[in-house]
Amino acid sequence: MRDLEERFPPELEFCVVHNPTEFIAKSVKEVYKTVFEATLLVVLVVFLFQQSFCASLIPIIAIPVSA
Repeated sequence: MRDLEERFPPELEFCVVHNPTEFIAKSVKEVYKTVFEATLLVVLVVFLFQQSFCASLIPIIAIPVSA
């Protein structure tokens, strides 16, 4: 558009009204944050129910496989 702007009539001006890239970048960041928090909560709940790190290890390893 910057290249095309040179061919516009003098009274016509180009400006970006809405830039969705900022919104998408923040949304992706929030998704990563939510996945991390959910994984942490699942690990905590599995450990509390199993009462042993060794018994919790297999379900914890299975989290990425199920996602």
